[in-house]
Amino acid sequence: MRAIYLIARREFLSYVATWGFWLSLASMPLFMGLGIGIPILIESSQPTRYYVLVDETGGTLEQAVFEGAEASRIAAQEERVEEVAAYVGEIPQVEAALAGQTLENDGGRYVSISPPSTDLEDLRPYLTGTALIDTPEGEQPLFAAIYLRGNAVDGIEIEYWSTNLTDAGLRDRFRLSLRDYMQQSRLRDAGISAELIETVNDLAPIVRELNPLRTNEAAEITIAERIPLWVGAGFAFGLWMVIFSVVNMLLTAMIEEKGNKILDMMLASCRHHEILIGKLLGVAMVSATL
Repeated sequence: MRAIYLIARREFLSYVATWGFWLSLASMPLFMGLGIGIPILIESSQPTRYYVLVDETGGTLEQAVFEGAEASRIAAQEERVEEVAAYVGEIPQVEAALAGQTLENDGGRYVSISPPSTDLEDLRPYLTGTALIDTPEGEQPLFAAIYLRGNAVDGIEIEYWSTNLTDAGLRDRFRLSLRDYMQQSRLRDAGISAELIETVNDLAPIVRELNPLRTNEAAEITIAERIPLWVGAGFAFGLWMVIFSVVNMLLTAMIEEKGNKILDMMLASCRHHEILIGKLLGVAMVSATL
């Protein structure tokens, strides 16, 4: 037993008593925090995007886009209020705070400015960065130029001119808003009232999850009953990380001890099962520390 204890103690201290072990242990939540925080920081530090909108229909499509963006903002706020109410209940102060928050809209990240010209060839130098356009923040390159026009075949056509291929938020906003506008226009042309369209869009089934082992009101599954599943998934992920990290440590240590002849010296003074049990106990204590 003493040989097993000494081997396990040596195995444990060979990892835990080093600065590298604790630095690597502390770096894990640090890297996780950076992985979550850096994208948020990058997104929040994005500059304001100035674009030019040319509506060749006389302003009808432009109005439809802004109404669609406002409707999406209101729907997103209502969805957040409902999600919070499902967890903490209906609290008027929380609902008021969430309803007062504003999402990114055309007055925030994307800002429409008056075009110096509606001709694309005149706007091309501003889009390519060879010329700067006057904005409330000073002279800046133009992010995008958007042309809205009617199409005899498809109904609406969007020409989106921009050299930025990664930021698709503005393009998707116009596409989704005008898609909804086209769908609702087609339904209204078919004689369906706007009230009926809104009612149909709000239709959704009510889902109640029930446990067959219980009856009446007690059969409904609550959030508290889901907590063990979330906790179990968290522990399973942690166990997976510990197993793969500790197994790598054990394999590396065995290779080093074999190369340094330390394992041969241990075999000369201890039995095989004592070395095996001692190393496994030491690794188990390292895992518990992790």
